[in-house]
Amino acid sequence: MSSPTSRTLTLLRRRGYLADVTERWIPHANVRKDLFGFADVAAIAIDQPGVLGVQATTIDHVSARLSKARALPALKTWLAAGNRFEVWGWVLRRGRWAVKIVAVQAEDLAAVVVEAPPPRRGGRKWHPTPLFSLDPADMS
Repeated sequence: MSSPTSRTLTLLRRRGYLADVTERWIPHANVRKDLFGFADVAAIAIDQPGVLGVQATTIDHVSARLSKARALPALKTWLAAGNRFEVWGWVLRRGRWAVKIVAVQAEDLAAVVVEAPPPRRGGRKWHPTPLFSLDPADMS
């Protein structure tokens, strides 16, 4: 099974980015450290301004990662320097990996959904058929 970070790298590279992992493992402390506390991956592209910092996670943890990153002063500095930041949440839908991409705006740190995965399988909702008609015309 691939990790959210490896899926993120693969998709970024398919989309024309030069991307690499910025998260590192600190063995003596048994912790992972992200770039500036919020980015697992850094990516650049010829047609995009600045550097894109990406926090890769599962879809269930997107809001927690957004809250954590938006609370860091380093994110404001990163965005003010002309860079971009997104949280990529991965989910398995219909047997394929899909991603939800949420960008953080530099002006007000507002979260904006850039890309959403396909909806869950559902089908039509079951509605019971009425046993008796309530139409007065049918009662005669």
